[in-house]
Amino acid sequence: MNLLERKTETITLTDRSDWVKMVQFINRNQGKGISLFSKFWDEMKSVVTVKNVAMAMQSMNVPIHWRKTWDGIIKDFVEIDIHDDIWMKAIQSASEKIDERIKKRVEKQTTNQYVKEWMDIHGAELIVELTTNQYKTIHALLHDQVTKGITSPYTLSKFIKSFVGLTSREALAVARHQLALMAEGMSVPEVLASTKKYADFLHGVRARRIARTELSFGYGHGQLGAALDAEKKGYFPGELWKEWIAGGPNPCERCEGMDGEKVKANEPFSEGVDTHPLHPNCECSVGYFIYRY
Repeated sequence: MNLLERKTETITLTDRSDWVKMVQFINRNQGKGISLFSKFWDEMKSVVTVKNVAMAMQSMNVPIHWRKTWDGIIKDFVEIDIHDDIWMKAIQSASEKIDERIKKRVEKQTTNQYVKEWMDIHGAELIVELTTNQYKTIHALLHDQVTKGITSPYTLSKFIKSFVGLTSREALAVARHQLALMAEGMSVPEVLASTKKYADFLHGVRARRIARTELSFGYGHGQLGAALDAEKKGYFPGELWKEWIAGGPNPCERCEGMDGEKVKANEPFSEGVDTHPLHPNCECSVGYFIYRY
């Protein structure tokens, strides 16, 4: 007999109404996340000095000490900044809401150690293309710019700074924008100013995307951690399940395809994730409930 054929009583811990609370939380707290990423990319840009670019032009590759400095900046950011209070606040805010409902049922509260363990392993894993792919982007840019006849380390360093912090796809968009301006006969200062403006716009979009996604990760795993912790301690009078809730005005096909999908809380959804988000900028949430037989 499958789950739907059983006669059950359902105890709801979170449902579709909690999606609004999650979005409100993310909207309130994303600003600090955006500031963190902007500061982080500024630190990476500080490595792109005229001297370093001159060395890169000679070797047509990113110098090893440049890479090591970037690696150190990335390591410090992931180990320190990603555990900033906004991420912990996301975890705590989500888990406390479930804790309140659990406490009403069993007069106990969870510890949520699961979430700290998860964050230690997975914190900031959505911040992609910070090392290997970033080097590839700069390497391609060096060849591209030198081929175009830009041999001044000063000018080239200005171009490269615009690319730091962008994905390969975004960097390519900036490069195409720059190429179009040069084809129009604009002066180098004009091209630099326009390129910077466009890159700054894409940086802002990316910072917002990462901040919202990371907050959603913290919020989602805060809920999951609290629920699993409570189940492990035997607080629930039944079996803990979860449901995928497609959110936002226009969910993607993958998210919409999972809308309403129900699985046991300790099992992944059909798309292979344990909780939201499924992808960057995902606005979905997960509902938790107990089937009591």
